[in-house]
Amino acid sequence: MMTSGYSIWQYRQHVSNRFDQQGHELAAIIAGISENGLIAQNQAILTQSLQGIKNHTNLAYVVIYSKDRQILLIKNLQQLALLPLPRQTDFDAALSKTDEHYYQDLSGHQNYLDILAPVMGSTDSKLSGQLIGYIRLGISRQNIAEEIHRFNLDTVVIVFYC
Repeated sequence: MMTSGYSIWQYRQHVSNRFDQQGHELAAIIAGISENGLIAQNQAILTQSLQGIKNHTNLAYVVIYSKDRQILLIKNLQQLALLPLPRQTDFDAALSKTDEHYYQDLSGHQNYLDILAPVMGSTDSKLSGQLIGYIRLGISRQNIAEEIHRFNLDTVVIVFYC
């Protein structure tokens, strides 16, 4: 029984870490495709560059900010009633690294990984290494919660039948 509990805990940790890593990778991809729109601070370019994200079923929202922290674009893909508001300390923390925390919607039923990441100019631009803006994205934890729940049930069933 103890081995099963440890196995469940370990699996939960592994899946959560994998989910967080995929969130950071998605943030890096969105930062890369948003670079030209951020440099130009052009909403049409940003909108066009983000057309493909509609296919990402776990992605709930994307907010793109200028380096002065002004909102340039909001994509509320899951029609949330309220998006989390960034605090000044969130932006300050994101200057040195990607900042993340969990956000729960107003219903209290849905959790999201909320990531705020700086966008730096790429090596092939004249703004190489300079801050050009921020992206904030929310990724639904619904699928990961269902995967963990299925694993827990399967483990419990196996323990009771053995």
